[in-house]
Amino acid sequence: MCKKTIYLTLTLSLLGPCLANAAGQGPIGWWKLDETSGTTAADSSPSGNHGAVMGGAQWTPGQIGGALQCDGVDDYVDLPISPLIGSLGDCTVAIWANWSGAGGDWQRIWDIGTGQTFNMFLTPNNGNTSALRFAITISSYNDEDQTTAAQALPTGWHHVAVTMDATNAIHELYIDGQSAATNTSARYFPRDLGQTTQHWLARSEYSADPYFNGGLDDFRIYDHVLTADEIAAVMAGKLGGGTAGDPSPADGATDVLRETNLSWAPGETAEMHDVYLGTVFEDVNAAEITNPLNVLVGQSQDANTYDPTERLELGQTYYWRVDEVNAAPDYTVFRGDVWSFTVEPYALPI
Repeated sequence: MCKKTIYLTLTLSLLGPCLANAAGQGPIGWWKLDETSGTTAADSSPSGNHGAVMGGAQWTPGQIGGALQCDGVDDYVDLPISPLIGSLGDCTVAIWANWSGAGGDWQRIWDIGTGQTFNMFLTPNNGNTSALRFAITISSYNDEDQTTAAQALPTGWHHVAVTMDATNAIHELYIDGQSAATNTSARYFPRDLGQTTQHWLARSEYSADPYFNGGLDDFRIYDHVLTADEIAAVMAGKLGGGTAGDPSPADGATDVLRETNLSWAPGETAEMHDVYLGTVFEDVNAAEITNPLNVLVGQSQDANTYDPTERLELGQTYYWRVDEVNAAPDYTVFRGDVWSFTVEPYALPI
């Protein structure tokens, strides 16, 4: 049986790209928030835990591609990641945030748990010391592990990361790649939260707390502790594992020739490539091997190029995505970004 047949059999049997990522590779949860429309926040990691955008949050330009703008009233993202959280000891949680500075204390950049008893959260400005804080508890707010910076998160775009080292009982808080606070006697880690039910960006487990007022971009979860250099790479949009990059035509290109071939830089560990191409963004964004939506044009192919089987239509905007597939034995799938290009409006006579 050839490698492509093996991959197809495994993918169908698992009903989608939900294979676990090995520790030390890319993120096990990665919400780029680059969709630009709709109410789905796609998970670009192999976990495939796509989130739901709630409350009418607006898509907007971000720090890395697109972002979500939250109004501080009822906007948030709901993520289905309970099994993932329950598995984590050593881990890193990272995000770009553009806090407005308005809306009150105790807003949440993210909050994960089950109500007020079991939760962990990141707030740009706590109501006690008016500073950026990460906290986690398995009983109540009176018994939290707290890691608190010297001041509130500044307004404008800033990168915030939390590393949790269960082996050495350390929590560390980073702002823009620099250590801002360290807790060297940490007791609690995500796996201690049990079966979590609420996993939110921009919303608190405490109903009295305000929603986040500002922009959010590139939310990631790793199942290991990132170094300072690795956090700097995450800030730059790197360390994503095996995703495809450098599309040609470039994303957003216009006046593309009808005879153009598509190509991309393979992911670091990619062995095969699944290519999606169509004229409807929503279809290309949502399609999977088990639900191709008539836009899967190349499955388990070896080459990092694709030659459309039919001539591209004049003046038409196309959307395309490349999912990278690792080699045996895991066949991990890294979901790609959705890119676009527009074909030339007319062709010169030959």
